[in-house]
Amino acid sequence: MGAITTETIDRRLYRGRLGAITHYCARRAHFSKREYNDKRINERAASEENAENPFETGALEGQKTEILPNRLYCVENQRPLCYNVVARHEWETEHYVLGKEEKHMYTGSGIIKIFAGSTGKPFAKKMCAYLGTQLGDAETIKFSEGNIFVRVNESIRDKDVYIVQPIGRQPNDEFVELLFWIDAFKRASANSVTAIIPYFSYAKGDKKDEPRVSIRARVCADCIEVAGVDRIITMDLHAPQVQGFFKKPVDHLYAKELLCEYVRRQGIVNEDLVVVSPDAGSAKRAREYATELNCPVAIGDKMRFGHDENAKVLEIIGDVKDKNCLVI
Repeated sequence: MGAITTETIDRRLYRGRLGAITHYCARRAHFSKREYNDKRINERAASEENAENPFETGALEGQKTEILPNRLYCVENQRPLCYNVVARHEWETEHYVLGKEEKHMYTGSGIIKIFAGSTGKPFAKKMCAYLGTQLGDAETIKFSEGNIFVRVNESIRDKDVYIVQPIGRQPNDEFVELLFWIDAFKRASANSVTAIIPYFSYAKGDKKDEPRVSIRARVCADCIEVAGVDRIITMDLHAPQVQGFFKKPVDHLYAKELLCEYVRRQGIVNEDLVVVSPDAGSAKRAREYATELNCPVAIGDKMRFGHDENAKVLEIIGDVKDKNCLVI
């Protein structure tokens, strides 16, 4: 596992979806237990000021440290590592190896490992490069008849696993593969499994707008939870209420600030810029962008006459003549 420090993260800037998601993951990993540890250390500082620290003196070298039943530790490569450990001597440490501090990407429960599905590898590799760590060893095999086989090629016992898998151009295959990955991680005794879904294609099926149809986003949410996921991270859902389909925690990230900054850098934010919503459903989001960029809004009156991609815009509400249009 590659080393990572909070200073490294603080020095780096957000970069689009990559910046938003990886910055969130790293922050959550590094600070989930730090406040708790600092508080405990400060409380005991006065009473244990003159006591002998076994981690500093090497008293524990060659011995098996007995851990209390609290599940606050993890072992990496069978080395005597202590992660937020409370030993019999009740010493609080951050992460020591016989008195020497080691730097790992970890949460309060264990070490973080990042894996990728077949369509998430390019994005996951950029995440790992940003975080200064390595992509987990795993493989996806697709047989000639269409069956998908996934396998994790390293131990993930007691580790916090993040699986990166967009559901985009081939939603059926990508979605089923995500379910297989979640199941494989849970069966391999991972401490937790977080699904990073940068694009959730089936989020568009978020309502029952005619008789005898499926609410596809709800079905997908149920399947992901049944597979065993512990948390979901996604971005810019088709509608924010899709979060309510999940019982597990959902971190819904937004790219508005980053995209608005990109638009400003292009030098097109002036009196001729108009933010356009292609339909009434995106009007609220378009208004948020327009407020951020301080420009007017136009809305398209879109109609769809069949279940196909041939939608028609019947009318534009707002002035777009001779304007530069930013379609949201």
